[in-house]
Order: sequence, then C-alpha cells, then structure tokens
Amino acid sequence: MSVRLTYTDASSVTHQLVFEPENFTCEDVYRAKDNLSTSGYRERVLQAADALISFTLPGLVVGVTLGNWLFFYRWASVGGQFSVEPNYQHSSQSYHCVLEDTGCKTTRVALKVYSLAARFRIVPDSSAPFHAGEVMDSFWGLF
Repeated sequence: MSVRLTYTDASSVTHQLVFEPENFTCEDVYRAKDNLSTSGYRERVLQAADALISFTLPGLVVGVTLGNWLFFYRWASVGGQFSVEPNYQHSSQSYHCVLEDTGCKTTRVALKVYSLAARFRIVPDSSAPFHAGEVMDSFWGLF
C-alpha cells in the first residue's frame, strides 16, 4: 500500500513523498496522571489519548530518495506539521501529524541503500481518528 506525505517548507514549496512502507502500524497511547489524596485514595486522570503511526522505509537510495527524507526530517524536527494519507490511491483519509521522534537514524542495508524507522504523532484536530483502528482500516483500504 502506498502512503503519501505532504508538507510545505519555509519557502512555501509543497513537497510530496510517496512511499511503500513496511511494518505500518498505528497504536493508541494513553497519558495518565495519578493523584493521591491525603485520605489515601488514588485518582487516575487521563490527560490525553494519542495515536502514533510507525513504519519502516526499507530502501532509501543515496542520491535518489534518502536526501528527500533527510530534508523532510530536518524541516519537521522543529515542529513542522505535515499531512499523511495512508493508501491515498483508494482512500480520502488524511491525518495531520508531527514527528514523535526528533532524531533521524538511518541503518545501512546495502551499498548506497539505507533504511529509516519513522514515528509520527497524529495531531488532535478535526481530521484526527477516533482510535488507531481507523488509521489501520484506511491503510488497508477498508474505508
């Protein structure tokens, strides 16, 4: 399944990266805080429910696709928001995201070929999914 990532850089140029990810997943991550009262009761307060998209890009070639991804990571690492469209050829779903991991670590696969693991946090706005299953359904073309 193809995924399209769209962002606009500081010079107002719109970039699109279309790729075939491996190990595409989306998970719900909950942030909670425990409050302990003076009487000894514990109260758990849910602060946020985040959806995180993760995948691996297995074959980024030096001089072809690797530079585009490194440019994107440099742009997004300072808080740039971008759009991710899982299975964009068959679905109209689009999610606004930010980087979850600020580092960009590549792994050498072969001569001039690298792999990159990516993790994005879906921004809680009007296009955000109700739960991570909606993103997986969109990726596999189920809605």
